[in-house]
Amino acid sequence: LYYNMRQITSKITPMENFQTKTEPSIAERELINEQPGHRFQAAERMIDFINANYRTIFECPEGRRQYLLDCNYDDFSDLLVQMNAISRGIDPARHDFDGQEAALSSGELPDWENRQPLLQQALGATKEILAQESSTSTERLGDLATLWGGTLTATHLFFNGNGRTSRILGLLIDQGFDGTPQSTWQLQVAMSQEGDDFFVNSPLAIFTIRNLLWRFLYDGLQRSTDSQVESNITASLYPEDEDAAIVSLFIETVINPESYVIDIGDLHNEYVGLWGIPDVRQLSMNDLYRHIFKNLSYLYTPLTPLDKLVAERRVSQSESAELDRELVVRSVTRRESFENAVEKGRQADLEEERATTGYASHSLRASLI
Repeated sequence: LYYNMRQITSKITPMENFQTKTEPSIAERELINEQPGHRFQAAERMIDFINANYRTIFECPEGRRQYLLDCNYDDFSDLLVQMNAISRGIDPARHDFDGQEAALSSGELPDWENRQPLLQQALGATKEILAQESSTSTERLGDLATLWGGTLTATHLFFNGNGRTSRILGLLIDQGFDGTPQSTWQLQVAMSQEGDDFFVNSPLAIFTIRNLLWRFLYDGLQRSTDSQVESNITASLYPEDEDAAIVSLFIETVINPESYVIDIGDLHNEYVGLWGIPDVRQLSMNDLYRHIFKNLSYLYTPLTPLDKLVAERRVSQSESAELDRELVVRSVTRRESFENAVEKGRQADLEEERATTGYASHSLRASLI
């Protein structure tokens, strides 16, 4: 009898365990937030947030430069946390970096204790870059958009929404936000599912870039014009964390663009065509980032990089008149198809939301009880 009672009682769930099980997990909370229409509603809240707090900062290049030069780490990280919270439908006042349990399918994430130091390094790099540039320069603002796109997605400081947060920040730094319909539409797209496919500002998500950085670290690929810039210094900062060392080196290659140069032969021909690389022998890593960012982003071109390369070759063969008409038609067609895809996604989400209001949320709550 004693043995049977022990077997029975061992199967009874203690009250504290029962209470723990009824608490939704992080993944379940994300499911609640990702209801139909969520991203477009979040975009509207993001627009209100920027208009109320950061409009005067981000609407002109000088304001963006000055903000990045003056802000401290706490203020900047607070901006990131608020933007991530809004994009995920979380209360910003109760949010913080929550990416300790985040995972990538490739498994390429720095150790958790190294992720905020990398964020601090990127902010320091931002200030160093801007301090060297004239107040009228906007090219380096594009570099900083790429820098933050790579750093945020590679460190994954948040459990979810890292891509959205990086695209929003990259858009604000590079293009700014002035409240016009065009800037509003761009921000909506950056936060939409379509933005994930059309707006690439994270070269570190591309395997080839990681491979090149790895070779700089360990295979002596570096061809530096400055002997004082040594990639092994970066490796020594994170001796047991290769992913953190690669992100750190990525930041360095943006600070010192002429110190990290590759031969075009180090790239596969298919990538040269895809990224629109010019017909040169050598290219700095940062120039490579610029081509990736500009040629894989809807903000810059309605044509594919390969279309542009073919066009340049045909222009050199004196076919420019006919080609101009053809490219105009193809550009308009591609832009319209993208805009239609975004609008179709918006309408589908909103229609599904209206159809499932009440029922879906009730069913989900019931499944969590």
